[in-house]
Amino acid sequence: MTGMTDRPTPVPAGLLFPVSGSNSSYLSRDDHRSVADGLRNKWDKSCPPRREYDVFCQAEDNGWRDNRPQLWGLEVGLRQLGKSGERSAKFPDPSNATDWWHGYPVSARDPKRAIEHRPKPELVRRWTDLGLISEVQRARINRGKV
Repeated sequence: MTGMTDRPTPVPAGLLFPVSGSNSSYLSRDDHRSVADGLRNKWDKSCPPRREYDVFCQAEDNGWRDNRPQLWGLEVGLRQLGKSGERSAKFPDPSNATDWWHGYPVSARDPKRAIEHRPKPELVRRWTDLGLISEVQRARINRGKV
């Protein structure tokens, strides 16, 4: 996978993956890890920082965007990424050019964020066309069931 030779550096907020090839620097934030307290969306313990970074790299390499300022990520077959069963991830564009990318698992099943945590159908169709998800999974994402 992308980024396998990049070694993260511990920083106060988490693990920082450096700029590498076509990929931007990325911060795996401690406040989005499964062991963190609070209400933030959290990566599942089965999705360690390296896997999280690989999901980001794939999203960045493929330009998985819709018309909003963020990248979207997933793994083939919609493997679970988040502690609460989330199967996709959102990587908001950094606010400033010097900020690091970061992201977190999301689900359209979150009633407070059903629309903002659902990629647009055009992007979901691209994933289907690439063979990353099935037609059934595409329909479930578009209906907000994932």
